[in-house]
Amino acid sequence: MKYQLALITGASGGLGNEFCNQLAAAGSDLIVTDLSSSSLKKLRTELETNYKIAVHTIEADLSISEGRDKILSYVTKNRLTPDLLVNNAGLGYIGDFVNEPESSFLTMIRVNVEALTEMTRKILPIMIANGKGRILNLASTASFQPVPYFTVYAASKVFVLYFTDGLSFELKGTGVSVHAVSPGPIRTPFFGKAFPKGFRSPDLFWLTPTKVVTTALAGMERGKTVIVVGWVNHIQKILTSILPRRSAAWIGSIVFSVGKSR
Repeated sequence: MKYQLALITGASGGLGNEFCNQLAAAGSDLIVTDLSSSSLKKLRTELETNYKIAVHTIEADLSISEGRDKILSYVTKNRLTPDLLVNNAGLGYIGDFVNEPESSFLTMIRVNVEALTEMTRKILPIMIANGKGRILNLASTASFQPVPYFTVYAASKVFVLYFTDGLSFELKGTGVSVHAVSPGPIRTPFFGKAFPKGFRSPDLFWLTPTKVVTTALAGMERGKTVIVVGWVNHIQKILTSILPRRSAAWIGSIVFSVGKSR
């Protein structure tokens, strides 16, 4: 589906870049945000050259309210009316909760939870006023069970999942829908940052950005509120719903302690 104007956070790398390319290929104009002005400039040049679309760039730090305000100010000042918001920006850190710097976890919560919530609240009235729009939130299979050593990240994604589920009911009859995509490990720079010592997992568990974005966009078209990517992750969701929570956490502790200690 072609959207008139899509707003994508965390747009310049990994999954965000793939969202930009697939939406641009469909003919959608874009508003792209990220921390790096140089990365945004490069992205804009590539997208406008390859797809002949209009691209707005906003350098903004989503971990602070001023950064989120900057985005809304740009949208309002330029009278832009996005009909798709992709809350893609996110952070992840692995390690023992008590030994990790407090600032790491607080920044992660500000981006994964606060920014996603505030961006939704800022853009939603524009969509409702126009009687149409979609919001796509980036959740994770980590939201299906407790994940020791990835504790705060998993908890932040539980928020995303429940926030999306609840809001989807509130938006009935408005012409606006909200969705969450829950992928597993993706071959992007995110995992290199979250797991600096590496993360060993069989190839069948890994997803490509292309697969995730294609599945997410198609899932929205089918009206799915929660979009799980990959058959392995569908099985994981079923199993974690059956297992006692402590058992699911124990399995997670084994998997993620390997990534932590290598």
